[in-house]
Amino acid sequence: MDRAARHPPLPISTGSFQSIRAKGLFYLDKTRQIASLLEPENHYVFLAQPRRFGKSLLVSTLEALFKGERRLFAGTWIDGSDWSWEPHAVISLEMTERRAGGASALEQSLHNRMAKAYRMHGEELPPGDWSAPELLEDLIERLAARRPVAVLIDEYDAPILQNLERPDALPGIRDVLRRFYGALKAQDARLSFAFLTGITRFARTNIFSGLNNLRDISLSARFSDLVGFTETELDRYLTPYVQAMARTRHCSVTDVRQAMRTWYDGYVFAPGGARVYNPYSRLYCLAEKAFDYYWPLTGIPIYLTRMIAHRKVDWRQLAGQKAPALSQAFFHWNEPDLLAVMYQAGYLTLTPAPGGPGYVLDYPNREVGQIHPDAVGRIHAALRNGDADRRDPVRGLGGGRLRSFFRYVQRTRAAHSL
Repeated sequence: MDRAARHPPLPISTGSFQSIRAKGLFYLDKTRQIASLLEPENHYVFLAQPRRFGKSLLVSTLEALFKGERRLFAGTWIDGSDWSWEPHAVISLEMTERRAGGASALEQSLHNRMAKAYRMHGEELPPGDWSAPELLEDLIERLAARRPVAVLIDEYDAPILQNLERPDALPGIRDVLRRFYGALKAQDARLSFAFLTGITRFARTNIFSGLNNLRDISLSARFSDLVGFTETELDRYLTPYVQAMARTRHCSVTDVRQAMRTWYDGYVFAPGGARVYNPYSRLYCLAEKAFDYYWPLTGIPIYLTRMIAHRKVDWRQLAGQKAPALSQAFFHWNEPDLLAVMYQAGYLTLTPAPGGPGYVLDYPNREVGQIHPDAVGRIHAALRNGDADRRDPVRGLGGGRLRSFFRYVQRTRAAHSL
């Protein structure tokens, strides 16, 4: 019997903390870092990270924590801490849409989300024609009369990313989101905590203009290991799985560890911050006991393939360039800076500048920096079989935009040594 069988199965098909714990799956304990996130000075917090790096798992962990579901945290760091476990009323909203739409469609979608939130808390919708921001304020007021309230919003930027190819619709979508998120500020005194996640840090949109005390921790060294796996965490939690992989592949643990660094390590999200592995690819690699291009094959964002195809950029020339002033590295939807976009999307990362202070942007690892022929073939097969989904820029392959990218890959892959 494989010794790894005595350890929890790896959660490669779920990002829900509740599901992971209920099913007895492997959970890499991030609760000590989460406790730091929940210190009193952090009231409104924002985190931008690449897709599939654990943001949704973090949000669902916060939800269980605020609901006081202590049984789910048995054996974790926070279970032995002085966390109060006081139950909160939690309003949790996931903003990804099945189908892109304009401002009116977004307003209706937000209204539907709020109606669902009312039902989840056993509340009746108020009579009359209430907007989604008004409903959010009303629900917070009702719930705060009984217990502390936390609001968690995952993928705040999805409505914008899903409409980047419709620039005429973006101002209206921005205004809808600005009014909705601004409702949080109006309820400041009644909110215990608010947390928003996304992929991008937008500029010139004023989406958060009402939240003037929003703390952006995306570039904070202190919180740079809030998602992703560090080498220390790998040693502490994943060594049995690495050993099982080494036995299957008839090689040493050292060989597997070194190969994993080459393939999946190398992400640095803040100057002076932790160096982390891609958690999605790391878990898949250990589960399949094979090295592959797991993260790139989950989908290439439309907004990125669009920029590369339209600008006819040689991807190879992006590596090694001086990192921009990261505090100003925002996504401008009218004039997006490709380096900033590639960095935020996880295709480039911070690397110490050779021979001097500062940082350059470089590929984090082999999985991103090289395109394997098999990966190209699978993408091509997805296009041929109609699997590309242009509706979802995060999960989909991008339809015609990916065809442009595929042609680009065919031209440049020979330049990358495997």
